Amino acid sequence: MLSNPSSRLSYAQLLSRVFEKDIGACQRCGGPLWLIACVDAPEAISKILTHLGLPTEAPRLAPARSPPQIEWGDWDPAP
Repeated sequence: MLSNPSSRLSYAQLLSRVFEKDIGACQRCGGPLWLIACVDAPEAISKILTHLGLPTEAPRLAPARSPPQIEWGDWDPAP
């Protein structure tokens, strides 16, 4: 069962735990940041990225590769 919604942490609070930095605060004054808009229209996103000189398409994914092989004689189980 889900917990009480008021006891849940915000996305900013969760990220600040991971990165140990208050991402919900302004870097200049330390005041709180507020979400004022969310752009989700693909055409608008493309126009904004083009205006900023950024790529409008995601980079190609590299193929998966196997993990590096460990020589049996070089492996030390103790850290």
